[in-house]
Order: sequence, then C-alpha cells, then structure tokens
Amino acid sequence: MTISKREKYYAFGAGGAVILLLLYWFVVEPYYDALDEVTTQRQALKAQLNDADDLFARQAHLMRVWTDLKRGGVSLNVSAAQDQARHAILQWAYWAGIDITSLKTEHPTQQGAFQVIAFDLSTSGNTLQTARLLWAIETATIPMRVNDVSLKSRTEAHDTLSITIKVSALCQAETANANSNAANSAGTGS
Repeated sequence: MTISKREKYYAFGAGGAVILLLLYWFVVEPYYDALDEVTTQRQALKAQLNDADDLFARQAHLMRVWTDLKRGGVSLNVSAAQDQARHAILQWAYWAGIDITSLKTEHPTQQGAFQVIAFDLSTSGNTLQTARLLWAIETATIPMRVNDVSLKSRTEAHDTLSITIKVSALCQAETANANSNAANSAGTGS
C-alpha cells in the first residue's frame, strides 16, 4: 500500500495539529497560568510591601506623637492626671475668656494600658470664645480630646451660647507603670 502525496500532507498536517495541540496543552497554557499566578503573587506582595511601608511610616509618626505626649505630661497616676487636666482646662477657659460654671470629673475607666479620665464642662460664652476653648483643648500637649460638644443659643438676637463639653484625658494605668518600670530597670541592669 502506497501513500499518495496528498495523504502524506494530510498526515503531516494532522500530526502537526496534534503536536501543536499537545504543545499548547503542556507548554503554552501552563506557562500562561504560571505567569498569571506569578503576576497575582507579585501584586499581593507589592500590596503587602506598601502596607508595611505605611505601617513603618505610621509608627514613626506615632512615636513622635507619643514622645510629645510624654514630654507634655502623660501622668503616671490618676490623681496627678486629674489635677493636670483640671488645671489645663481652667487655664484654657481663662485664656478664651470663658467663665466655667461647672467642671465635674467622672470616675476613671480602664482602656488598654491607659486610664481614661472624663470631664463634663458647662459654661457660656460667644462663638469666638467657644472656638478658642475648643482649639486649645484639641491642640493640647497633654493627651486630651473632645468627646462631645453641645451648643445651645441662650437668646435669639445675641451671640451668647450655653456650652456643654465632654473631654477626656489619659494617664498610664498603674499596672502599665509597674511593667514599664520593671522593663526599664531590667534593661538598665539596675
């Protein structure tokens, strides 16, 4: 049995198609699948690297903030923190030109390594005085923040406001102080 030239071409074409199909299945398709997987892994690693860079940048920023807070006076006990915060509030109110009608201290609460000391402050003043007081609290060097502000107009025609402000200050918890002191003395060999 002899194979004609035309049949040889068909056989070569079919064999070539089978070889190309096998080459696609076993070489080209796995290559593109691996390439897609590597691209996906690369993007995930890039995202992790960006997250790590952001974390280091945030850590550096927060370390500066923490250093400023410690320098500004993160108190080591609750009574010192209460006195410091109360004195600061009274000083800021005097600077803003506001007379405080009521300043109440709430019982400190534990949040992580810190004690949170809340204050309820009632006063009256105009818009400028209120803005000055809030600005002084928000830009304080001691760890203090405004939690809530309530403004009510006393009269319709005047700029006199009745103001209630809830602020909180932080101090290190006693257990955190003991752990910190123990770590410092162990690190210095004292």
